[in-house]
Amino acid sequence: MQLTLLRNAGDRVGSYYAAFYPGERDAPLRPDDTVYMDGDAFEALCFVAGNFRVTSTTTIAGFAIDRLVEELEEASRRISHSDSPRQVWPLTSSYGYTQFLSIDDWEVGRQQFSAMLQDLGSWLQAARDRDEPVTIRGL
Repeated sequence: MQLTLLRNAGDRVGSYYAAFYPGERDAPLRPDDTVYMDGDAFEALCFVAGNFRVTSTTTIAGFAIDRLVEELEEASRRISHSDSPRQVWPLTSSYGYTQFLSIDDWEVGRQQFSAMLQDLGSWLQAARDRDEPVTIRGL
């Protein structure tokens, strides 16, 4: 599982990703402005922040971006201070918990995931500052 926000489609390993790009749902991907998140990391993200799902395309704007940025900041703090994935995802049946069972070193993994959430929050805030909506789509 890649636990960094990817700024270049060429950095993707595999084919299961979420794309975050400025613009409306039907707008074409703008490669220079699009960021990608590993699909397993995105599934985990869906459990800790946001009101979107892996299988749908969602466009957010204005206050919804502000709210997501706040949720990402809170999730980043909570995850960075957790002792195990179970503290973040208490139900063993949740996708997020099972995805993180594959991380051998939780200390490193939680810091990487937290940093990725902060990076995504900064990227979303920049789109908000430009008054652009953001579309989130599974690839």
